Amino acid sequence: MGPGHCGSTLLDMMLGSHSKAFSLGEIHRMPSMLYKYDNNGNHPSICGICEGPCPFWNSRISTNRLKRYFPPKDCNLKSRLIKVFVTSRKNIYQYIFDSTQYDILIDSSKNQDWIKKQTKLRYQWNSIKPYLIYMVRDGRAIVNSYLRKYPEKGIDYWTIDWKNRIISMDRFYNHFSYDKMVIHYEELTLEPERGIQELTQFLGIEFQDNMLRYWEQEHHPVAGNLGTHSLVIKSKATEVKHYDISRLDRMNKNNELYAKKYYEEIGRSIKLDLRWKEELSEKQIGIFERIAGKFNKRFSFE
Repeated sequence: MGPGHCGSTLLDMMLGSHSKAFSLGEIHRMPSMLYKYDNNGNHPSICGICEGPCPFWNSRISTNRLKRYFPPKDCNLKSRLIKVFVTSRKNIYQYIFDSTQYDILIDSSKNQDWIKKQTKLRYQWNSIKPYLIYMVRDGRAIVNSYLRKYPEKGIDYWTIDWKNRIISMDRFYNHFSYDKMVIHYEELTLEPERGIQELTQFLGIEFQDNMLRYWEQEHHPVAGNLGTHSLVIKSKATEVKHYDISRLDRMNKNNELYAKKYYEEIGRSIKLDLRWKEELSEKQIGIFERIAGKFNKRFSFE
């Protein structure tokens, strides 16, 4: 759980690099991917990494079964009833567990409403143990990321939006009855080994070095941050002949990757992103401080 641009894709893929784990990505966005077919209309383009048919989502997992869990928004009554039936018998996580050899699934959907819906039927969690990882980040960095993508809405809008999201997530976290943990993006990126070791201890699994080199591992996430994905795509391009790396530009919004140059400069590494210090003007920081300065103290990174 966490607000947008909190670094959840990075954490998701680091945890998903464990030999016993698999990162689902933002599975709540499955409907928008499941009904979006490739250029030839042959298969749904679910995976955020694979160039063609995904060996996980298009082979090991049945897309027809997925459509029962995730019918289109404009579906008929029959499809809605089928969804109620299949989800009441077995949640989506149990279905994926039954179809794979993984012991741990990581869902970076982030939204507390989605989490609430998944944990509502408590009897479905008899054989699965849910953990909540609440990822937080300096509010100025998050607001700056939103401004970079949607500048037309302005600093006031995004500051209020971030503050309201945190208030709602704090409330949800405090009432969450399963195991839970808060992790700060800045601490994770400054000391990734220490951060991941704390998380693996929390999850009751052993730490593995390859979790710090997530770009070398196999991933098939649904949606997520394209900048973080780009490191995996580029790494894959060095291994797979004729892998079309130019598709990154086609995937970019306005061919920017929301800061394409930044991800090219950091290379294959885990690096603390403090671009907000350079990109936010004094006036914008002043507005943020007036609206949410005191509220941001527990997240503030100087």
